[in-house]
Amino acid sequence: MNALATEPMIAEIPDSHHCSAAARFAQTLAGVCGKITPVWPLDDYVAMNPYAGFADQTLIQCHQSFRRFCDGTLLMPMHYYAAQFSEGKVTRSDIAEAIRQTEESLVDSSELPSLAEIVFTLNQSLRRQASVIEFGTKNEPPEGRWGTAIIEEISRHCSAHYDQGQATWASPFRSRSLYDAWREMMKLDRKFEWMGVSQFRQFVSELPDDPADAILALLIRLNVPESQWESFLLSRAFTVPGWSAWAKYQGVMAERSGGIADEDLIGLLAIRLAYDTALGHPISYCDHLRSEPASADVWVRTILLRATEIAIQNRILESIKQARLERPLSTVSNAASIDPATSDTAKATNPLAQMVFCIDVRSERIRRHIEAVTSGIETFGFAGFFGLPIEFVPLGRQSGSGQVPVLLTPQFQVHETIAGVSDDEVETAAQQRAVIRSWRKSWKQFATSAVGCFSFVETTGLLSAGSLLSRTLRIDRSGWRGPSNPSRDAIGPNHQLRLTLANLEEQGITLPKRIEMATAVLTNLGITRDFARLVVFCGHASQTENNPLQAGLDCGACGGHSGESNARFAAMLINQPAVRAGLAETGIVIPESTHFLPAVHNTTTDEIVFYDLQDVPASHQNDLKELQEGTAAATRLTQAERMPLVASDSITDLLRRSLDWSEVRPEWGLAGNAAFIAAPRTFTESIDLNGRAFLHSYDESADPHSQVLETIMTAPLVVAHLINMQYYASTVDNEHFGSGSKTVHNIVGGFGVLSGNGGDLQTGLPIQSLHDGKKWIHEPVRLLGILAAHRSAIDGVLAKHAGLRQSILNGWLNLIAIEDGQPYRCTHTGQWEAV
Repeated sequence: MNALATEPMIAEIPDSHHCSAAARFAQTLAGVCGKITPVWPLDDYVAMNPYAGFADQTLIQCHQSFRRFCDGTLLMPMHYYAAQFSEGKVTRSDIAEAIRQTEESLVDSSELPSLAEIVFTLNQSLRRQASVIEFGTKNEPPEGRWGTAIIEEISRHCSAHYDQGQATWASPFRSRSLYDAWREMMKLDRKFEWMGVSQFRQFVSELPDDPADAILALLIRLNVPESQWESFLLSRAFTVPGWSAWAKYQGVMAERSGGIADEDLIGLLAIRLAYDTALGHPISYCDHLRSEPASADVWVRTILLRATEIAIQNRILESIKQARLERPLSTVSNAASIDPATSDTAKATNPLAQMVFCIDVRSERIRRHIEAVTSGIETFGFAGFFGLPIEFVPLGRQSGSGQVPVLLTPQFQVHETIAGVSDDEVETAAQQRAVIRSWRKSWKQFATSAVGCFSFVETTGLLSAGSLLSRTLRIDRSGWRGPSNPSRDAIGPNHQLRLTLANLEEQGITLPKRIEMATAVLTNLGITRDFARLVVFCGHASQTENNPLQAGLDCGACGGHSGESNARFAAMLINQPAVRAGLAETGIVIPESTHFLPAVHNTTTDEIVFYDLQDVPASHQNDLKELQEGTAAATRLTQAERMPLVASDSITDLLRRSLDWSEVRPEWGLAGNAAFIAAPRTFTESIDLNGRAFLHSYDESADPHSQVLETIMTAPLVVAHLINMQYYASTVDNEHFGSGSKTVHNIVGGFGVLSGNGGDLQTGLPIQSLHDGKKWIHEPVRLLGILAAHRSAIDGVLAKHAGLRQSILNGWLNLIAIEDGQPYRCTHTGQWEAV
């Protein structure tokens, strides 16, 4: 191949053309970058909505957009919906209602299929239903082997450029931008010329220095019509959706630190177009980039998606209705008419404990069983970082993890220390831990490096046999020791790690600010009176082995980390006498008999571990014992409920998964998530929601100005929506937004995973997190938000937040208001319709 030998490297751009096109091109480029969603690194891996850039479109419009620039899809295949219909999960009435709602949102609904036509199609599909699902298969790029070669080249360059210490030989150009580094590397790299593309290095050297200028020049050189610029550039980005998402993340981080947003993403697009141009790919590349009306099949599947959502909505609303009918009217009327004496915060007389869990769907089961085991424990739902913008710094480190949603930035550091020892002993222990951590890192780098890997295996293979055999046979039954157990770094058996508040003042976190934080936590949570003797902040964490995507199973509200530090800090904060005195001045009077206690819910084993027990007063020891016994009983019930879901035949096997380094399904994470409910617990406490709902406490009677409602709608509801969309996208389009099979994952650069030894960066959920090998565990539906609040209050919030309103009106998020016991659906026009 000799695509570059007979023509100039870059076509000359007429000044007049350049001037007239520059402004439009800049707008187009910004639009392309705005449609790419970032992916976070493995240490902070959290859910993101890959469709966020298309929120100004409806789902079916977005589906049609995707078909213009890639082979992606937003809908499940017909045989999936046929199975739902056959199993009775979706009924004819659900489909009929979905048709009616779809007709309402269209100007011309004449092309919509009828109920009879849809049912006929479903029955036909059942007869030819696919019997095998292929996991993790990637289609060959439309450009054939050259397309694969380009993807491999881009992946090779990006892996080296972004490496975080995994590679033995680091790229010498990492200090430069992605585009500049690539151009410098190409001066030395002859690979493409050896593959037959002569003069490739000269071609790269003649590219404009600015990547945006290079893109414009290459678009003109490729003869891409201006009307197709955006679709064409998106088609190039979606040949490497993983690296595009990672480059977008670099832009997000750069912008936060005052740098240039999207510089690396623009550079990646320039690199991709340079390869296209060098290979002489003709204009037929974008022949398919044209808008076509939705086919009958797409309309049928869109209606069936909505029918599935309606079926779930009806089951939940019916359960809430029945629960309300089974209890006295005074305890179930809408929040606006609840008597304070019968509200959630006064439900039990002198309750033993009030336990605050993360809204994570995995909390629903354990909360339900805790309440069933003892009537003396109330449970609440709140975002798992408990509204505390901290960066947790472990002992022996100078910086730590941001314990906040990734869209936020920590405001101050909270450090770890050792209880009951001198400052010198703390410093010595910190140095020991730093040395051990450095030694482990060096040893791991040697063991995995090109220099040391073979000699490491030959030398230590036999010595490691016992450890490997133990792990394989699950001999180690020590159980979960918690994410911050000091024995991990051999500090000493008598040392107890805990948090310190000593350095808050020097960071500007004065007493008034601590009082303000505590006030916000309790107010937003809804516990401002009638405190129990024990109030527990229960964060959550997942325990797995050999799992690069473990952070995705930890607390998303804590930035993909354990919620332990947030729980411990919250309890320490509100236990401070000075903070309590300040709270009393705001009207929140906490009795001296109330003690705040931190805990962590292990979502893999459903054990609850309590921390800082040395601070529990002697007067509360019997209360603590009763609480521990109650939660232990609830753990056993939750484990029994989860056993069939993970195909375990015993509790021992379920617990084994948390320690098994070969386990591909240690737990199901947030698979199955379908609803977000913000309401008093009386709405849902007797309902089995099957671990499918985010449960946030909300009492409208205590929120006269809808400030708490606004916080819930613009933070926890949005985060739940992001999680729901990632699970949705990974299910309907695992090729573009999932990560294939985790059995062939390899960590790259310390920040991401590849499938096998190359190809695109994998960004979403692996198939094993969604499918059990026989059926889908996650049901891809758009989130149903249920708010126990007046419609006028919800409208007031939506009027202030255009992005959230747009997501609801375009159908990305379904919204229900429960007002005076009556549910209302928010329609595509923003009006409310009684359900």
